[in-house]
Amino acid sequence: MGIHFKVHNGTVGGDSLCDSCINSQVVEGFSHSHKVIYCNGPINGLYVTWPVCKCNEYKARETTALKKMEEIAWIVQPRKRGAVGFVQILPPDPTKKKEDDDL
Repeated sequence: MGIHFKVHNGTVGGDSLCDSCINSQVVEGFSHSHKVIYCNGPINGLYVTWPVCKCNEYKARETTALKKMEEIAWIVQPRKRGAVGFVQILPPDPTKKKEDDDL
């Protein structure tokens, strides 16, 4: 799973993908040039010295794992309220007397 950027008439700008990747450890100093990125991806122990715009092992830190989502999910169960849908209307019972017939 990688992120691809399409650039027209220019260069890619912005932050490095390593800044938001779960596989990276980023150590920054006060100056922009004082930045060390240690990648724990497939090549364990790789030091990255340039801003990365494309990586096939990129995994965003903000994405939550499926197991974690299952742990925090609510279990919703319907309440029993009787029959659902259309109600069958029975024809009138001829053995019962109507109140109007007495008049």
